[in-house]
Amino acid sequence: MASKAKYKNRDTSRDYAEEVSVPLEIKKKFTDINLNKGIKIVLYGAPFTDSRPRTMASGAVAMVNMELMKKVFADVYNRSILKDTVIISPYVIVLHAYKRPTNETARKFKKDFNKRLQTLYKNEQIHDMSINDVDNMIKIHNDILFEPEFRVCLDDAWNIADTDCFKVLSDNERVELFIYYTDQINAYMEWNIQRSAKYYTYMICDKYRRIHKLTFEQHVKHMRKIFDRQQMLCKNRESELLALLKRTQKVLQEWSAEDIKNMANMNERTYTKRDAQNKVLLLITKGNKICTDLVSKYLIVDEGEEDVTEHKGLYTFY
Repeated sequence: MASKAKYKNRDTSRDYAEEVSVPLEIKKKFTDINLNKGIKIVLYGAPFTDSRPRTMASGAVAMVNMELMKKVFADVYNRSILKDTVIISPYVIVLHAYKRPTNETARKFKKDFNKRLQTLYKNEQIHDMSINDVDNMIKIHNDILFEPEFRVCLDDAWNIADTDCFKVLSDNERVELFIYYTDQINAYMEWNIQRSAKYYTYMICDKYRRIHKLTFEQHVKHMRKIFDRQQMLCKNRESELLALLKRTQKVLQEWSAEDIKNMANMNERTYTKRDAQNKVLLLITKGNKICTDLVSKYLIVDEGEEDVTEHKGLYTFY
């Protein structure tokens, strides 16, 4: 429990995110990609490290450190450029972790080690040798970027390199995370992006709607257009269509009850959030009998039910 305490009750007021230029030495390492955009994120406090999955009493599996980090990251996300940032390209991660030494280590630097080591320590130039390797830190800081709540990056497969990463000792604990990417997409990148399931989920999520300033009605039409394009790639194969529908349904479940009801034009109290999700899913698939039949058979879920179950018949909202 003590190891988790350092992540709780943090002062996030100093955390920030800003645009930065890409260092020339980084550009030279990746000549096939014109890395021309950069973001720096600074999180003060003990650097987060990846944790093993924990099985809860309910049977659910939780990533404890990730859940703690989400609370911290949400604050800087909501008041910075990250809220309007979506990286749709290959990207490079650079992570600099500054860790507070243990009391024993701090005493050694103050009393036992020579002045040269003491100076290096004050200048944050002593590399940390304690537990939690750099890879462990990189993983959780990379993973947070493509969590559905944030979608700063869309796919960890697009993380092409982690370079110039380190961890050093410091009295000023923090992580400085640099993300370098490009807004100049070549044909190979576009081909991979267009067929990415995570790119599809971004195109129908609320962050896309908000960035592009769409009304709920406009966004439903947009989602239908994007879905039609995706379902054509399935070539009427039921298993692929069902997977696409489930992917769509999962994104709809991210929306708040108020927003999904507005999107479905179902603001009466008699309708539940689940009713609205079901209606929007049917509006998206309207006119495609195979898809609406699959929705009716497998994906319509009654309020209070946790799992996808069959429903007696198709909703008739439209």
